Amino acid sequence: MPLAPIARWMRRECLMILALTINVPAVAQDIDRAQVGNFTLGDTTKAQILEKLGEPDEDKAVDTARDIFGIKMETAAGVTRLKYFHSEAGDEQNAVIPNIRPQRYAFLYFIEDRLVAYRTGSSFKSDSTDFELAKAFVFIRRGITTEQDVMALFGPPSGRGNYPISPDKKLRSMFYEVDLWNHPTLAITRKRMRFDINAEGKVEDFSATATADPIRMYIPHVHR
Repeated sequence: MPLAPIARWMRRECLMILALTINVPAVAQDIDRAQVGNFTLGDTTKAQILEKLGEPDEDKAVDTARDIFGIKMETAAGVTRLKYFHSEAGDEQNAVIPNIRPQRYAFLYFIEDRLVAYRTGSSFKSDSTDFELAKAFVFIRRGITTEQDVMALFGPPSGRGNYPISPDKKLRSMFYEVDLWNHPTLAITRKRMRFDINAEGKVEDFSATATADPIRMYIPHVHR
């Protein structure tokens, strides 16, 4: 079989799979990100959050020997995580970028049933967490930029965390993130920023990344 027809066939199959994926029913109940931001780290309990947000899509234990960045911790901590995720077919007109399927999600982390961190993200226009990543490298200065400076640049963070979600007991972290599904086509762009704030209210360290991963799909084997 010539290569050109195979290429055309594969492209057609990919587009068919993408269309099927886009037109699946709503995924999970919607969540209010603003409500998540009102929870208090170190105080709000897992039971209180379940009462407010309802049953999660996932409730699991996180690696207790490593922190959220995969770094081995001095003392193992029993961390559990709740995951909430919402996406709905036909909502493309409400997306922050044309032709993507918008998503809204929240991850909440607990030690001994007390909230220690949360991360949220949205690609809906109504509460988008998208941001200009390049600003971080232009304007952020370690040891100089303050927490208020960060929020003046990017707005309120979409997540916050204490240790072990922050990398050190003396630091607290601010998170900015968004997942852009089908941007570019057949890929998911994940944008992430983390600012570690010290006791003086200044940025001790930060990271800013953007990755594009292919959307996983099944492609039938071609017999020649």
